[in-house]
Amino acid sequence: MKKIISGIAALIMAVAVFAGGTVYADDNNHVTVYVNDADLGHETNPIIINSRVMVPMRAIFEALGAAVTWDQGTRTAIGVKDGVSVSLSIGSKTMYVGDKAVPLDSEPILKDDKTFMPLRAISEAYGYEVNWDNATKSAYIGSHARLDGLKSKVAAMTLDEKIYQMMIVTPESITGVEQAVSAGETTKNALAQYPVGGIIYFSKNIESADQIKQMTANTQSYSKIPLFIAVDEEGGTVSRLGKAGIGFPEMPPMRDIGDSGDPNKAAEIGGTLGENLKAYGFNLVKIKGVRF
Repeated sequence: MKKIISGIAALIMAVAVFAGGTVYADDNNHVTVYVNDADLGHETNPIIINSRVMVPMRAIFEALGAAVTWDQGTRTAIGVKDGVSVSLSIGSKTMYVGDKAVPLDSEPILKDDKTFMPLRAISEAYGYEVNWDNATKSAYIGSHARLDGLKSKVAAMTLDEKIYQMMIVTPESITGVEQAVSAGETTKNALAQYPVGGIIYFSKNIESADQIKQMTANTQSYSKIPLFIAVDEEGGTVSRLGKAGIGFPEMPPMRDIGDSGDPNKAAEIGGTLGENLKAYGFNLVKIKGVRF
């Protein structure tokens, strides 16, 4: 295990050397925005224009807790939160925070009758920090106090702990048991020794609805840092829960859903799967064959 950790550590340091510098979004319109870990979510998706993330006006103001009004005459959006007024006008590269003029890299625009505003400018005007993950085209918005707290926790972790946090493993791999169908002292001690980021379960770990719920709940409670609790539930022939006869709904193959090109069907299946997985204590699912 030490050799594995040392090898991964070397790889991480190599990546860190070559990944330095500022990363900007490229022109790809598949963007996800999270505000304090919650998906911004909106009927109109965020977009990237001139390497800047632009978001629907009302969605971003309201997600940040600001009351927003729209002046049609001047085509200006005004958001107010805790006495701080932020106003932006279509086509103008000047944002006003109270009476202070703040220059913008990208001006607000109208696209398909929708008003889009620069994500970073508005978020930072209200004191939020914005982080961009170029690999997943995701923007993360959080309060400085909250993010500072998370950063301090990460800073206090040892290198081994940081590496373990990147691993999602089977319960057998850290406990040494042949077949894990419960979580007790052995699991608790294993997580203390190997603080992994998540646990994934397969058919051999599933006996009944109550059993799996108790096992996932216990496992989660034993970790200092919240775990990813995963299951290999692809639908079709790969339905660990659906085919276990425990009352979990059986899903169709995810490839079939993707090939159908029907976003409504994908949303329906995703919602059903998500709700049921949550009820069983899972917060991550392994799906192969379709990309939503």
